[in-house]
Order: sequence, then structure tokens, then C-alpha cells
Amino acid sequence: FKILKKMNKPVDLDYTLKIVKYADSLKIKKGAFFILGYYNETKNDRKETRKYIGRLVKSGLDEITLFIFCPVPGSRDFKYFKQLGNFKNYEELCWSPRWRKDYKTLNLYRAYLYIYFYFIKLFYHPLNMTKSIFNILFNRYELKTEMAFKRIVFG
Repeated sequence: FKILKKMNKPVDLDYTLKIVKYADSLKIKKGAFFILGYYNETKNDRKETRKYIGRLVKSGLDEITLFIFCPVPGSRDFKYFKQLGNFKNYEELCWSPRWRKDYKTLNLYRAYLYIYFYFIKLFYHPLNMTKSIFNILFNRYELKTEMAFKRIVFG
């Protein structure tokens, strides 16, 4: 992943898959966080992210959380965005930065990835997915992703 190098995130993706499989064998709940919309992110970068999410789910991943990139005050990234003047106050620096010009595109892609995650989970882990569906319907959440899905689909 070129985008991880740009973010200075040294992650061994193959080792991560092994850890997820091992944790799954121990019945430990597992989640992964992804950031969408980092500088110069391409369609190919997003495609790689989608494919890796699929590989993680096949390995037994239970949930994902998807954030749209937003700068942290004081960081190099913050200075870049501040120069662009895209946000008005610090309260807008959140997981849904609506001030971004590409927010609608990224938010739609985020929703697509959540739906993709659930379909892959249903195919490879139907019992876990069935349990999640019941948790969503009866408001008995075990995973944050179950709550996110309910918010996206049911408002």
C-alpha cells in the first residue's frame, strides 16, 4: 500500500492477516480502522483498501471502522489544510469533515465499504453475520459496526 507509506504507517499486512486468523480461532472480537481520503489518494488506493478489507473478513475480522481523513491541530497535515482555509473552526475537525470538497464522494464510498464488508462477512461467515443481523434488529450490539450499519440504513 503506497498510501500507508505516505501516512508513515509501517504495517505488515500479511502478519496482520495471520493475527486476525489466530484471534478468530480464540473467539476474540477483532476490528480494523481505515482512513479514507488521505492526500493524493487514488481510485487504485481505494481499490487496494477494499480488497484488503475482503481479505481481513475472510480471515475472520468482525468489524471495521472507516474514517475520512481530517487533520489533527498542530500536525503537518493540519498546517496544509489550514492554508487551504477549508474549515471554519476546530469543531469541524471530526470523523465526518463535511467542509472537504470531496466529502460527499468519500462518504458514499465509506457507505459502500460498510455494505461490501457485510456482504463479504455474510458469504464467508454466515453464522456470525446472522448473529449481527439479530443484534441490529433487537438493539443488542456486540460490535460498533452493528450500530454503524443501523445508523446508515435506518437513520
